[in-house]
Amino acid sequence: MRDKGLILAWALLFAAVASGVLYAEFAYNGGGDLRSGVTLSRGDGGQVSDVGDAAMTTAPTASQATGAGAAAASGSAAQTPAIDTVQPPPRVAFAAAAPIAGDMRPRIVLIMSEIGLSRARSREAIERLPPAVTIAVIAYADDRDSWVRDARAIGHEALIAAPMEPENYPLVDPGPDPLLIDMDDLENLARYDRALDGAAGVVGVLAHRGGRFLGDRDRLRPILASTQDRGLIFVDNRSSPTSAVASLAAELDLHVLLNDRFVDAEPSREAIQTRLGELEEIATRRGYAVGVATPYPVSIEQIRRWADSLGERGYVLAPVSAVARIPAP
Repeated sequence: MRDKGLILAWALLFAAVASGVLYAEFAYNGGGDLRSGVTLSRGDGGQVSDVGDAAMTTAPTASQATGAGAAAASGSAAQTPAIDTVQPPPRVAFAAAAPIAGDMRPRIVLIMSEIGLSRARSREAIERLPPAVTIAVIAYADDRDSWVRDARAIGHEALIAAPMEPENYPLVDPGPDPLLIDMDDLENLARYDRALDGAAGVVGVLAHRGGRFLGDRDRLRPILASTQDRGLIFVDNRSSPTSAVASLAAELDLHVLLNDRFVDAEPSREAIQTRLGELEEIATRRGYAVGVATPYPVSIEQIRRWADSLGERGYVLAPVSAVARIPAP
């Protein structure tokens, strides 16, 4: 009886080992990770395992874009990531639809900023403006994440507008917890973290105010380095004539976009139309142009009318991610 028991035990052990080998070979050959449910990529399917700056062969699914967060929430799954499943950075994962490949028309990027400060105006901007207009939600807005979700549900690309020290601070107030040149780097980074933490679904950051901060190279560097580490785009609103964003971005390999015009610095129909016309002229010369606007009722109405016939004049609206690049050194 003892010999029969030993024989049975060895048989069961052999079966368990053989089963484990079969499972491992199944996973290695691309069958899938049975623990996480993520299809393994071998480089010959529809997925790119390491996207970096390259375009994805197929658009990221919701599960791919949020896979890391789901793994963290599931406990042990976070410790055993699937083989060859590198997640794209947010600037890729949450990018809105870009103009189709081969569309050679000059591109105009229009960013509607300060979303979340006025509920009525923010709602009007999100619902009435074309989806190709990028929405920048103010970092300290009530229901910030809801504004981001609502904008993305309609097709807008989303940014977080992070407050930074303007000229004439504190007479000009950028809002709570601004980044300041007289503050040490650790505190500025802590404030930047608070502005961005939990902001799922955004492709980048728009400098809110910042006329003084953006010109301080030493204070700006760790902020841009943090932006790069997060896989985000940084949009310089060009409120500082001595901005160091472009030169630092080239050193840090950071994707950036530089504003060309504040569309409604003078919020009148005539002035807004003039600024929009200037964006068209810039796009004709350079291939693209960038404008930043505020959700004034007159701005929303004029931009909507202007965009309705933009294609007929030979231009195309594009989201931030379709134009942002790493500057040349």
